[in-house]
Amino acid sequence: MAALVARIIDRHHAYARRALPPLGPLVAKVAEVHGEHEPRLAEVRRLFDEMAARLLARLDEEESSTFPLLMARGSDPAGVAAAVARMTAGEEALRDDLARLAELTDGFTPPGWACRSYRLALAQLEELADDLRRHLELEGGDLLPRFAGRP
Repeated sequence: MAALVARIIDRHHAYARRALPPLGPLVAKVAEVHGEHEPRLAEVRRLFDEMAARLLARLDEEESSTFPLLMARGSDPAGVAAAVARMTAGEEALRDDLARLAELTDGFTPPGWACRSYRLALAQLEELADDLRRHLELEGGDLLPRFAGRP
């Protein structure tokens, strides 16, 4: 269990913390430069900004509160159940965000006229989405089921 939590933090949380800060300004730049030609970019920017803020807050909460609670022996079952429910709800919201980003960007496919920055932004968004999907699979498929109904 501890190894799984460490893997999530070391691989996926660390990746998100590295990827999100430079990606925000790049997405903003692309939206500003190409927004008139591709109006969906304003929604991509808004959705990315909201998702990034929620994701960073989630990472902080998991590392400071949720994971320690789940790992502690003798944790209050109601507290564990509430933490699992919060994580599950957060996963659903992130999956919805990823689906919407993919829809708005035609599956992260740049138009033929896209500049280098536009192509880079979509490639990095797709890389983030792929990593986040793997992250959510580890949490939702491997970690959280171990705590469902734990006494």
